[in-house]
Amino acid sequence: MSQPNLPNITPVVTLSRDDTINLLLSSIAMEELGMAHILNAEGEKIQYALGTLPGLTGPPSTLDDVLNMNASVRDTLDSLMKQELLLGSKLDSIANIPTLAGPTGVTGPTGPAGGPTGPAGAIGPTGATGATGPAGPTGATGAGLQGIVVFNPLVAPTYTVGQVVMYNESSYVVNTASPAGFPDASADYTLLASAGPTGSTGPTGATGAGLQ
Repeated sequence: MSQPNLPNITPVVTLSRDDTINLLLSSIAMEELGMAHILNAEGEKIQYALGTLPGLTGPPSTLDDVLNMNASVRDTLDSLMKQELLLGSKLDSIANIPTLAGPTGVTGPTGPAGGPTGPAGAIGPTGATGATGPAGPTGATGAGLQGIVVFNPLVAPTYTVGQVVMYNESSYVVNTASPAGFPDASADYTLLASAGPTGSTGPTGATGAGLQ
């Protein structure tokens, strides 16, 4: 069995896949255009035989001429129909050719930002009030204030939390058991009420009668 003889094609034809598909589609379109011209020529042949072609006159056609013309047109249409089937198959084959994805291109620049932010919408209606939750546990009983005593540094270590003491005409409450220091300088005491300013001196009374 002999080896195939490949011809040397010069110049070298370089076509991409897309170019090849476009050329195949163009060949189908050109064949369709050629068949359209053939159909037009067959129509003009019928018009000439029947004497209806504008601008041309000739001897009247006999019955044999009309029959021969009809057979010729029929044979031409039969050939054209076969060619149409062939072109349809060719078009289907081209349409089913898988396309190859090319490489991903570079990312384009970011487009401009959109327009200004629209106005805020209206506030919707207030929803219904939810059900009241269960009451929490009762907290521990706080320490109440005890009786007021005058501050005595000797007795101060026995003071309990809540004891109210008077010092320099101001009242303090003990916040730490066995407080240390003086109420106006120790963090163990909390000021309740400070002494008010001294009032103005009243007028001097009348001189009393002395004893003789």
